[in-house]
Amino acid sequence: MNPLDQLSDIQTPDAVSWWPLATGYWVLLVAMILLVILLSVSIIKYRNKRKTRNEAIRQIQALDEQSSTFSLSMQHILKLTIQHYLPNETITSWHSKQWETLLHSGKSSVTKPELANTLYALHESLYTAQVNELPSPAEIKSAAIKWLQLELPAFSYESIKSEGK
Repeated sequence: MNPLDQLSDIQTPDAVSWWPLATGYWVLLVAMILLVILLSVSIIKYRNKRKTRNEAIRQIQALDEQSSTFSLSMQHILKLTIQHYLPNETITSWHSKQWETLLHSGKSSVTKPELANTLYALHESLYTAQVNELPSPAEIKSAAIKWLQLELPAFSYESIKSEGK
């Protein structure tokens, strides 16, 4: 008698199912879902924060440089845009010193002070009878767009408030 004849067939175990998932996979899945949600919310907030600024830039680009109301329209767009980012203040009634402080208060004042000087010259030309040399409308447009891109929505209002009053 052969001892191998007494052996029975090898029984294979049931296939291992991938469901239900192990605890580590559940944690990883929840973490990935939270990451996607947080990333989506931050992208939406980023876009919404800059929506007003981008609309103002489009309006500035659409302004007719030959129009008699160019300076007034430019000033109006700038003040309304800044008003959106400083909702608790009525900057439309600010006098020259406060407006100048606002224009010179951000990061562009260090890297490109000529932007704020150009915009302040525009502001002064609206409220004084004698205008010293006003930059060309193209220069004003360019300065306004660059200033908006550099400053909004991230400038600090507290420094403006303490210096301007």
